Order: sequence, then structure tokens, then C-alpha cells
Amino acid sequence: MASEFDFLRGKWPKLAAIAADASRLADIIPSSAMKSLEKFTNWSADIALDIYEIQVPGGATQLEKLEALQACGYVPVEILQKFHNVRTAASRTVNDMNSATDLANACLSDCREIGQWLSRESDKSGFVPTRQFTPEYRVPISGMGTQRQEPDIIPTNYRFNRFMRQYGSYVALVAVLIVAVGLIYGITRIFNKQTAEAQDPSVELFQTPEVTYTPAPVVVVEDPEATPEVVEPEYVLIDNLPIAQEFQIAHLSTGQWDFSKQRPFQNANQTYDSGLGMFLPSKSISEEWGNDSMTYNLNGLFEKIQFDLFVDTEGAYGISSEYGLYKIAIYADGEKIYDSDNMYYDDIDEVTKILPEGTLQLKITLIQKKGSKGTLDVVMGDFFLYPYEND
Repeated sequence: MASEFDFLRGKWPKLAAIAADASRLADIIPSSAMKSLEKFTNWSADIALDIYEIQVPGGATQLEKLEALQACGYVPVEILQKFHNVRTAASRTVNDMNSATDLANACLSDCREIGQWLSRESDKSGFVPTRQFTPEYRVPISGMGTQRQEPDIIPTNYRFNRFMRQYGSYVALVAVLIVAVGLIYGITRIFNKQTAEAQDPSVELFQTPEVTYTPAPVVVVEDPEATPEVVEPEYVLIDNLPIAQEFQIAHLSTGQWDFSKQRPFQNANQTYDSGLGMFLPSKSISEEWGNDSMTYNLNGLFEKIQFDLFVDTEGAYGISSEYGLYKIAIYADGEKIYDSDNMYYDDIDEVTKILPEGTLQLKITLIQKKGSKGTLDVVMGDFFLYPYEND
């Protein structure tokens, strides 16, 4: 025989059976129907506590269970009221048969709505019914042995729904905190980068001097009997040579930094009155590395080059690993004759290279990787070019 509680039979067959029994007895023996409905609400409360994973002490009363459900905040007020209606109905039953019948039917309606709510909540959370919620009923009823076999493993979606129901608010709070920290970190990095670029060495401080060709010095021998002759110098400074192609981005100084103070180049060991000082501004390096080149005309007159490669210790910021690193490459008519590899702020290299015979042009390439505070002031100190000896 069909019952208005058959929708519960698939999940909780004994719960459906006891409700169907109460429905059959409501108009015949209201007091028996009320006892069945009271047991229905007891079992329903136990199922709801398991759905929400709420622990209650062993032997807790129906009222204590309902108070626990109310405290969790998941159960609607109207459903809690229906639980209480059925719980208190037995004490309000009177001898009048009609009144008791009406009360039993009202409680039957409340239990039907409790069952519908319980079914929705179990679907929402992925609840899997177990044998502990199909207790033995006082009288064997047809259909009570049709419960599903208890699964060995709880489905994944059930665990996830349980976890989100219990900890969802905490997960959302942590996600918001992570996004907020990420935004603050990103804004701070942008601000620090803009501040570092604003503090790059001033263009006025490192103005590229106009490089002009200076003739080799003439030594006059004071011998009245001899004809004065020009003595060729032992070497020629590179800043005395004509430039075929200048740096486009990098800053270049010859002989010294900061002309207003006449400060020569210097490293940890000595000072240099001549040489090339150069650097790439951080803001000109779009990626990690930047480069620029310049070319000098040698006109086939020079046999070898010599210089000391280092970082100026009195640079605009001083020197440290926070200003990146650099490389120097030198080409003679397109052939690489020197590559410094990666050079750090405290590296020094003493370089002497023989030029290919008849070299016409010497190309110097500066390659720099910017650090967190800028770039290094690179110096090729005392850059000497040795001419071929006269036969």
C-alpha cells in the first residue's frame, strides 16, 4: 500500500515504514500514532546530527539533540519548531478522541515536512545512510529489509561537501588574505622599482665629453748640432683616437668621473688618470640584460691593447651585489679578441691582447644586468694602444 512517506524508502526504509505505520494509526489509535511519530523525530534528529557532523554525548535527550541542531545554525527555524511540536504533542494529548486525532494528524504533517527537509539536506551534503540509522522497529513491517548495502568507501564528493560545509568560511578567509598580501607585495615592488629608477645616476653627473683626436706628443731634443726629430710615443691612449660610432644609450666618460670635481677613476688598489668609464641606466634595460657598443678607428696602426677592467669604487651608489653585473666584449674588425664573461662588483681583470695585423676598427661592447638598485660604473682604466715599432 502506497504511503505519503514512500519518498524516504530509498534512503531510510525503516524511517519510511514507521511513518507509514503512524499514518495508518492516526485516525484509529492516535496515541500509538504519536509514539511512532515521536520515534520518527528521534531518528530524524540523529540523521541530521550525522549529516552536519555534530557530536553529542551518549544518552543525550531529544531536547539536547535539538538544541545542538539549533546551535549549528544549519537547520531552519520552522523545521526546528516542527521537531518541538511532535516532541511535546504526547504531553498535550487529552482523552477526547477527536482532539487527539487532530493532534496526531497535525504531527503527521509536521513529520512529512521534516522528512522532505532531511532528504534535501542529505542530497546536498552527499550523505550516505548507514545501518545505525535503520534501528530495529518494534513490529516487523513489510519492506523494512530493502535498505541499500552500506558502501565500503565514502564517495569523494561526500567528503568534499562535508569539508566545505565545516570549513568553507575559513577557506574563503584564507583566499582573501592571500589575494590581499599579493596585491600589497606587487604594489610595493612597483613602488620600489620606480624609486630605484628615480635615483639612477644623473645624466648631468656623467655627461659624455666631446672626444676629439689629439696628436701624439712631440719631444724636442735640445741638441744644437742635431736636427730635431719627432719621437714616437710608447703608446697612445684610446681616448685620443677618433670615434667611428658612439654609444647610443650608455653613458661614457674619459679620464675621470664628475668633471666639476676632477675625480679620477679608481678601484680598491689605485687611481687611473685615463681610461673609459661607462654604464647603462637601469631604465634603459627592459629585460634582465642590456647592451650598447662603440667603435674606434685604428687605421691599421696598432699592434696590441692593454687595460685594467674593474668597477669604480666611488660610483654614485658605491659598489655591491645590489647593482648587478656586467660583461665586456672587444672585436677587431668583427673578430672577437676578448670576452670578460660575467664580472661582479669586486672583480678586476688585467688585459693584454695582440690585435690581428692591420686592424682598422676596434669595437667595444658593454653588456649589463641591472640589480635591485641600479647598474655598476664599469671602467677600462689606462687603456693603452701600442703602435707597431718602426723598422
